Amino acid sequence: MARRRSNIQHFAFRDVLANGLLAWVLLALLFMAMVKVAAKQEIEANLQVNDTLVFQISWPDAAPHDIDLWVRGPGDLPVGFSRKSGVSLNLLRDDLGRGGDITPQNWEETRSRGLPAGEYAATVHLWNPSGGELPVTVDASVSIVQGKTSTVIWEGSVELVRDNQELTLVRFTLDAEGHLVPGSVNHLATRLWQADG
Repeated sequence: MARRRSNIQHFAFRDVLANGLLAWVLLALLFMAMVKVAAKQEIEANLQVNDTLVFQISWPDAAPHDIDLWVRGPGDLPVGFSRKSGVSLNLLRDDLGRGGDITPQNWEETRSRGLPAGEYAATVHLWNPSGGELPVTVDASVSIVQGKTSTVIWEGSVELVRDNQELTLVRFTLDAEGHLVPGSVNHLATRLWQADG
């Protein structure tokens, strides 16, 4: 009888231990699920910036040229391939032309976080023609996105004719409310890629 009581106590202890361990595992899984949901919500919130500037360039599909977009925001250093983020700007895509890409599309994009007041400037720089024919045409645009509304500030094309050439796309100023200052859009030459700190 004592042996049977000992076996029952042994099984009871194992059951309590197993249930306790199961409870800890379930709590750990619940915690991991909560962390994953919180991380996903944070990522989605970061991607849904309501007020932003979008700078985009593109050049002929499958062309081997490595062309870089450079953008400078107010009170900051230029953002481009070697300095991908600044105080309010981020280079989202650095396209190397034909190399290291699974699609034939050639494009680069920089976005702002918010719409800080001040002057913005954007240039393109032919880093390396990689054997591609010159001149090469680069299409570009700059838009203000506020909520679900997108307003094009400027769009146009430039031709790069030699290696290491940098051309100014556009310069403009935003006011404190994130609106384009009338008459501020210009194409005064500026150099951004060499100013990279």
